Amino acid sequence: MERIKVFLQNHRNIIRITRYSLVSFLLLILTWVVDYRYSYTKGYFPSLLLLSKDVVAQFLSNLSGVFLTVTTFTFTTILTVLN
Repeated sequence: MERIKVFLQNHRNIIRITRYSLVSFLLLILTWVVDYRYSYTKGYFPSLLLLSKDVVAQFLSNLSGVFLTVTTFTFTTILTVLN
């Protein structure tokens, strides 16, 4: 039991990332199933919650820009510290 606690303590970041990745993947599958398999359920949601393709494309493009900015900043900081 003690070895398991030590293992979990040493790898808690990896476990956390894995947990969030699995939850994201399960939500992706759930969204896909509702969107494509049970398309008739869209009638139960208010039209305010359903987004158009243009809004989704703009949101995803902004999100990818944010990730690119954060990645660039992090990489630059790491290189600066290593120098």
